[in-house]
Amino acid sequence: MDAMVRAFTGYLKQPTCEVAMNTTPAAHTASTTVRGILLKLAKQQDDLAAQEAAAVPYWTPCPPSVLGRRAAAEVLRAQADEYLPALIGVAS
Repeated sequence: MDAMVRAFTGYLKQPTCEVAMNTTPAAHTASTTVRGILLKLAKQQDDLAAQEAAAVPYWTPCPPSVLGRRAAAEVLRAQADEYLPALIGVAS
């Protein structure tokens, strides 16, 4: 009787294929999409910072907007990296 109860309990703890198929891919796709958008925005900020920096002579101080765009890009990449554990399946 004990063996039967343990087997049944173990069976209940395993997710069904239907549950796994309905939740995992959608969450993975959403995380991938959001991470991609954040990385794209970070690249745009880096590109704009480079354009603005190139527009001034090298001996002049860097415009504050360049520093702001670089900081924004760094923060966007950090936010994107927060999605990595969900994408690779590591519990945080």
